[in-house]
Amino acid sequence: ISMEEAKKRADAYRDKYMKKENPHRKEMLKMLQGSKKREKKVKQNEAKLEERASYVIDYAKKLGKTFTLREFKNLLLAASNDMDPRIASGKKDYHSLANVQSIPMSSYRHKMGTGSIDAWKFMMNIEGIPCLIAESGKNQWLSLDAYFGTASKSLTFTEIEVSKEAESALGLAETPYIKYGKLWVHPTKCGSAKIKVNAIAGGDSLGGESSIGGMEISRTISIIVRSHVSENGGWL
Repeated sequence: ISMEEAKKRADAYRDKYMKKENPHRKEMLKMLQGSKKREKKVKQNEAKLEERASYVIDYAKKLGKTFTLREFKNLLLAASNDMDPRIASGKKDYHSLANVQSIPMSSYRHKMGTGSIDAWKFMMNIEGIPCLIAESGKNQWLSLDAYFGTASKSLTFTEIEVSKEAESALGLAETPYIKYGKLWVHPTKCGSAKIKVNAIAGGDSLGGESSIGGMEISRTISIIVRSHVSENGGWL
């Protein structure tokens, strides 16, 4: 139909259902207000995403790093959090006049795109710092194979540098340590922080001009603590 015809129909619908004597006027107004609220929420989320993206661009500029548009999009998408665990149960109810049955939230699983953007993870991607995901309230072993190689269990780990700020941010119940190439942590609250792991490759001690030994390896790793952890660590 033409735009003029569409406008006439819209005006007729408004006159029919939005008059004061219409018994369903209040319900229709509520539906209209709900629609406006959803539209406002979408705009707010878009504004937040734009704000975070611009913040990270400034952060990259501060570090002296530049990226192509494709590289930046890849870093952005790789910094998303999985939405599935949040919609495993519950349902979405519609207004009675909408003539739509309640929809279980589980029907949205695997249909929420890349998920929500994690600003901290985004910044770590910009820095090139790997992230380990841990679960709050439990002690756990985190594999370091992806960051020190599959021979990480054969390395001699000498020290884990954890600042007071990092301890506070993660609520560490005990001092982290490494055994058989895995990092043991026990965070008690959600948060994020960076730690530094030092190790020796090729021996139990460092080599020098007068002695044979291994070489020192140091890597900064970011730990992100969440209330829950997906089995696949998030999906795209």
